[in-house]
Amino acid sequence: IVDYFKSINILEKNFTLDLDLIIDLVNVAHKANFDAATKEGINYIYKKLNSVGTPYGRMMFTEEHLIKLAPILQYSRDNWERMGLINGETSRLINDLDQVSENFPKQFVSDCKSWEEYDLLKRCISHIELSGSKCKADGNFEKDMNCWDVYSDLDERTYTWGGETVTFRIQYWEDDSFEGWAIVRRTPPILIAEDGESDDDGELDYDSIVETRCWIAPYSKNRKRPPLRGWVSSDPMARGNPTIKYVLRESIG
Repeated sequence: IVDYFKSINILEKNFTLDLDLIIDLVNVAHKANFDAATKEGINYIYKKLNSVGTPYGRMMFTEEHLIKLAPILQYSRDNWERMGLINGETSRLINDLDQVSENFPKQFVSDCKSWEEYDLLKRCISHIELSGSKCKADGNFEKDMNCWDVYSDLDERTYTWGGETVTFRIQYWEDDSFEGWAIVRRTPPILIAEDGESDDDGELDYDSIVETRCWIAPYSKNRKRPPLRGWVSSDPMARGNPTIKYVLRESIG
């Protein structure tokens, strides 16, 4: 069994891998107290549960597979060090023992489907166009690479708003009065010299940035992306009626 698990990478390359057989062998090894085989098998299972690869990744597991795996997932979560696992791998997948036996299989498959749809749509979208603001907030905005909730001005433009130099961006906003998507203006960071005074040769103080909502999208708390319309002014100087258009890439691969 150990040799079979060690040959899995070759089976993947030849597209001859049998997931049902692997799961059955892991369970047999675990019940028979074959620790070396169990360790090899469960490490492969966890690697694939955390992988976004195709065809051998998290999307290959069905609810039936995960129901079969539930006992050994629970065991390996509790004995992660003995199994040679990184604790973060197990904690990301399984939060508590009850989830393993009851909700985990269905929830995991559902989350994987949602993630795949989200990722595909993300790769299809080039940028978004904002128009109708009746001010210089209109323009093209691109999703920040490392933030799901921020779209920044593609051209990094600066404008004057109420006597202040500002930039615009579209972002998910959260404070005591509102949670959801907002079109926001931001002041630039101040340069601070070593003596604490403003200075052109100082360092940027990012804590000095002031963000103000110009428009908000009511009831957008559960949205993964900013809505196309329905924006409402959140500032007396924001008088337009903004709309958003998603611009798609010509192709993805």
